[in-house]
Amino acid sequence: MEQPIGIGHNLPMPEAISASLSESQTDLLAEVNYLALLANKAPREIDSEDGLSAIAKLVVDARALTKKVDDARKEAKDPYFRAGQEVDNFFRAPLERLARIRDVFQAIADKYQRAKAEAERRRREEEARAAREEETRRREATQRAEEQGQRQRAKTQTAKADAAADRADEAEAAAAAPLAAHVETRVSDDGVKAGAKGEWTFEIVDLDQIDYAKLGPFFKPEHIGVALKAAVKQGRRDFGPGVRVFETVKAVLR
Repeated sequence: MEQPIGIGHNLPMPEAISASLSESQTDLLAEVNYLALLANKAPREIDSEDGLSAIAKLVVDARALTKKVDDARKEAKDPYFRAGQEVDNFFRAPLERLARIRDVFQAIADKYQRAKAEAERRRREEEARAAREEETRRREATQRAEEQGQRQRAKTQTAKADAAADRADEAEAAAAAPLAAHVETRVSDDGVKAGAKGEWTFEIVDLDQIDYAKLGPFFKPEHIGVALKAAVKQGRRDFGPGVRVFETVKAVLR
């Protein structure tokens, strides 16, 4: 079994491993090179049963040699893999412990900032509502004063109504701002900043009611391919004009 490179070699670790493998796997690489030579000489089309037999032999030999090479890879990798596992195992517990601390208290901070933002938005909405009500009262007072010929009082009420309208506009604009905008960033004595950022998220309520057509642009082609492969395997055939489902033949070579 290939052993990990120890202290004393002059090559960086990746180069040292590659050099060691090149030396220990000489015979195996020679087998691959020989099969590759046969493959380079093989025809690219079959015109007879004898030709099929020759190609079949090449495929079967490549399949067997693939397993042999992969077994050698696993054997050579094993000591490094096990060493990597030991490193991962050593750090796993402290990393998981820190992740729990981070996630628990991040959630606590999220809840606090979310509540503060929502409270500030409600305050702004209430401020806007009160200002609109005041504007309405002032406009009505203006109308009454005009009807009674109290021109100076009407002018005063109009000015106050306009001021109330300005306050309402400002409060409504603030209330409509992104939720995170309602939270100020604060810096503690030890230099830690505590603010907020907006983030749109989602929850699935009913899978059957999702309009997948709207998600189409966000599917990667390989994801669509995986879904199509599974659907075709289960007997589905009709996916619209964008997909051609057809029967084909693969050679069975043993």
